[in-house]
Amino acid sequence: MRLAFAALALLAPAGAAAADLLPLTRGIYVREGRACRGASNVDTMSYGGGRNGLNISRMRCAIRRMTRRGQAYSLHRRCRELHYGGSVADRIRVTIADRRSFTLRTQFTPPRGARFRYCGARVQF
Repeated sequence: MRLAFAALALLAPAGAAAADLLPLTRGIYVREGRACRGASNVDTMSYGGGRNGLNISRMRCAIRRMTRRGQAYSLHRRCRELHYGGSVADRIRVTIADRRSFTLRTQFTPPRGARFRYCGARVQF
């Protein structure tokens, strides 16, 4: 599982060539309250900058459209499953606290959302 996520992190855009749509540090984010080292795929997300749409394990997402109100961003994404090739369109809400933390709201998270914090440039095993 973690190897699949590590492969995903390598696919994310690197370098500062593309302008970042979100004011986040590029790298790996882990749900608050979880350790960075050995975090499960379900508690881990990656952000690679550019039009990268905050990825979960085995999915690579691109931001198709974005709206912003203050620090709250509504992202319309197109995600591709890396192993089976299927794709899905979704919308998530991200509230940026600072360059290294955010709250994520999706149809699957509770109303208050899930808080994530930066854990570095790479997955920690």
